[in-house]
Amino acid sequence: MDVSIPCPECGRKARFPEIHLGRRFKCLGCGAVVATERPGSGSPPDRSPDDAPRDRASAGRRGAPRQDFPTWTTAVRVKHDPRQALRGVLGAEITPDGMVLRSPKGDAEVARVPVGTRARYNGGSMFEVEVDGRPVVLLVGSIVHYSKRLAEDLARFLAGEKGRIVPEDYAVPLALTVATFLPAGIAFVGMQGGAIGGGIGGAIAGCFVAANVAVVRREAWPVAARFGACVAISIVGYSAVAMAFLAISAGLRGAN
Repeated sequence: MDVSIPCPECGRKARFPEIHLGRRFKCLGCGAVVATERPGSGSPPDRSPDDAPRDRASAGRRGAPRQDFPTWTTAVRVKHDPRQALRGVLGAEITPDGMVLRSPKGDAEVARVPVGTRARYNGGSMFEVEVDGRPVVLLVGSIVHYSKRLAEDLARFLAGEKGRIVPEDYAVPLALTVATFLPAGIAFVGMQGGAIGGGIGGAIAGCFVAANVAVVRREAWPVAARFGACVAISIVGYSAVAMAFLAISAGLRGAN
């Protein structure tokens, strides 16, 4: 006969044969080591899933954040708020208790979303959470984190379905972050041709940076492959701008 044992840290239940009672197991949700007891020796009660978010939140309030779950911050953009009380880019502080939304100026708290809140993943880099009784859609906008996977896991974490979320699991390697912005120099090259050239160069640079972002987000590709693709895209961008300036210069000389 199988038994169901809830993790005291995150509430996730593990099922295994009753014969294994008395042993320890590692929770697949948060990695905590859970001790079990044999029948008749005060075995832990079987809690409902609704108790897990409250238990985890109360555990976080009783003491400092656990070492395996540090408080950290990412950036989110408000895509939709029925009351329009939340706008623009906000700092999302992730804690063991949930998420605190802060103003980018002054770091003032503007909203708090505790674990156990109604939340869902909306696809792409967007997720929806309930703030003061209303659904608010947020977009993960951090360039140093894999935004799609982070948005999905944030929704699961806030809904009480995921017990541990740390920045290292979503960090974009520094080399890829640098490679993403290699085409930014195109805007500077364009500025050598005046305001119009600078505007054109900036638009071209933005397009190539966006292309690099799309490549970097392809986590199925090896890091080396994505880095090489970003470099290749950047070279194409600089080459195209150089050829355009040469053609314009040749046309001006011919006209004179």
